[in-house]
Amino acid sequence: MADVFAIGPNAPWSQIERALDALLGKRFEEIADDSRDFCTSIMRSKSLLGDIIQEDYFRIAKNSREGPDFTAEAIEVKVTPLKLVNGGKEIKQKEALSLSQIDYYEMCREENWQDVTKLTNKLGRTLIIWYLYLDKKEMNNFPDVSTKAELRAKYPVVWWHLWEPLANPPPQLQEDYSLLRDTARDGKHLSRSLTTYLSAIPKHSGSYCKEEPSHSDQQALSEHPYLNYARKLGYYIDDGLIEILAESADIPLLSNQYGEKIPRVWKADLFKAMSAKATGETLDTRNNYRITDFSTSLDNT
Repeated sequence: MADVFAIGPNAPWSQIERALDALLGKRFEEIADDSRDFCTSIMRSKSLLGDIIQEDYFRIAKNSREGPDFTAEAIEVKVTPLKLVNGGKEIKQKEALSLSQIDYYEMCREENWQDVTKLTNKLGRTLIIWYLYLDKKEMNNFPDVSTKAELRAKYPVVWWHLWEPLANPPPQLQEDYSLLRDTARDGKHLSRSLTTYLSAIPKHSGSYCKEEPSHSDQQALSEHPYLNYARKLGYYIDDGLIEILAESADIPLLSNQYGEKIPRVWKADLFKAMSAKATGETLDTRNNYRITDFSTSLDNT
């Protein structure tokens, strides 16, 4: 399938968009090159699946250079998992989306997130591609799967969105950044629980000692203008990812018993939106998408 498009890093948006719509509903075994081995790969699932989309599908070589993946359109590609909850009826974000390492000096200096290069370099034009993580109990739905590693081949791609926060800044981004910045300026340690949309989450190797930070490994520490032993953290988009998905798919967020919005959506709503986005045809008429297959199997969970 990847060879049909093979668009590369210099593709125009029209070709990228066409390839993205064709990606919806596909399992990773349909996207990956034949040389990919889901069984023996020791890569973390998100890294492996991100490589499959970038290298096998979009034909963009993986490297460590600075700059966007689609160079001609200045688009950065991010691949991220969703998971089923509440008996398979609802969907939530499985994990936060990593952006960059926090520079505490820059954070404490800049009033607005748009002036933070660590963020603007990653949030110009961001193509977010969501896939659905399947729990090991789903193996019963696939006779050819016997291990958790093999199950990764069955994960389906369910949504994509070109997010452009620099052009249309979400107010929550500045609100959370201001809270993180002010906390850092006060000489206090940041934590994930402070915010929900833009979060500060550990991003380091080595051990960090909360009780006595001075006992932490050096690789877990970062320079800070007001703290001697600040933990090395990264900027992440956290619950905001589901808000981005819901808004782009034009589906509602769920509410709790108090009427407050929570970062979850109905699975049925997302699958319906996915069907409409995949060239506007119904699931049953798109044999090459195989959406009906996995939606039926997931209904059995």
